Amino acid sequence: MNILDTIKLNWGIKRAVRKSAADTHVWIDTAVLFPLMQRIQTYLGTRLIRHYGADYRWNDEASQQVRKKTGWLGYGATYYSLVRNTRPKHILCIGSMYGFIPYIFARACADNRLGHVDFVDAGYDINGGDKATHNFGQGFWKKPEARHQFAYLGNERYITSHIMTS
Repeated sequence: MNILDTIKLNWGIKRAVRKSAADTHVWIDTAVLFPLMQRIQTYLGTRLIRHYGADYRWNDEASQQVRKKTGWLGYGATYYSLVRNTRPKHILCIGSMYGFIPYIFARACADNRLGHVDFVDAGYDINGGDKATHNFGQGFWKKPEARHQFAYLGNERYITSHIMTS
């Protein structure tokens, strides 16, 4: 029971107060909360794109169809939806420049509270190896900082990295 139900008023005052309260809620949702949510989503999307190298081909947003200005995850959104809807228990991801797709899979598993990603990468480096056997390898996964790459935004529980050839 709310306070308006205990008041005995006529002339439509209760109805006007209820409508005013409902209008206030709509205004708060529309003018404050929704724009704030969009800004946070854009900020996080931009940070994910940068951290996980979705634009790894020298700022080429077309490689994963991401949009850094808006935080749109491009193909990542499709992969995320696929995992969220199919709810797999095991995912094998082979190869990634800086971990964008393995992160997306692990994020979907975390949101499902189900599944685990096994990520396999050879860690080849095009500058220190045979250019004929691999394409655009950065050797990133063999560097010490790569060990905690998936800690950003808390996905380490849902992913295991295996630095080896498949």
